[in-house]
Amino acid sequence: MNLPTWACNVLGIYNIHESGPYSYWYNFLTSNIQQLDGDVVEIGVFKGRTFCSTCSVLAQSAPNKVVWGFDSFSGFPNVNHPFDQIDRFKFLFLNGYISQAHYDSHLFNLELLSVLGKPLDVQYLSSSLNFSATSEDLVRRKLSYLNLENFKLIKGDVSSTIYIDPLPDLIAAVFLDADMYEPYLHTLSSLWSRL
Repeated sequence: MNLPTWACNVLGIYNIHESGPYSYWYNFLTSNIQQLDGDVVEIGVFKGRTFCSTCSVLAQSAPNKVVWGFDSFSGFPNVNHPFDQIDRFKFLFLNGYISQAHYDSHLFNLELLSVLGKPLDVQYLSSSLNFSATSEDLVRRKLSYLNLENFKLIKGDVSSTIYIDPLPDLIAAVFLDADMYEPYLHTLSSLWSRL
């Protein structure tokens, strides 16, 4: 995928040729994926920004591997786990689990959301709000445009779909961006022994 930056921006696809927040992931894949057994899993596909780019990297460097993408494609589920509540940040800070800078960023984020009139609810803390502005069809259209076929999309709550069969016996790498406690817990429980 050698699209100019503006085209990547229009499509909503991560440009792997420019330095950015996920450079570490694409550097890891391009340097190591051929030597690692197993497929790649992405938890939290949303609009396919990183998923499409991951599929592209693997299509070029490890065409026999599949990228498995898990997402509800309908936004966050109802959030009721105590570890997902906004006040958890204060607990984590007071108990030394996150830094002052991290906690200050959280407080600043709440301030900005308040200015914008957005709900101060865990489902809306991200700039992507509750991640409902997507669809599986949107991601598939992007993949089709890029002529990528090395993927499997699994639709549903990852807390249950991560246990589907047949998952690959070996997994080379996982891009885990689920934002909520239970999807992280279930993903790690299901995939850790396969890594």
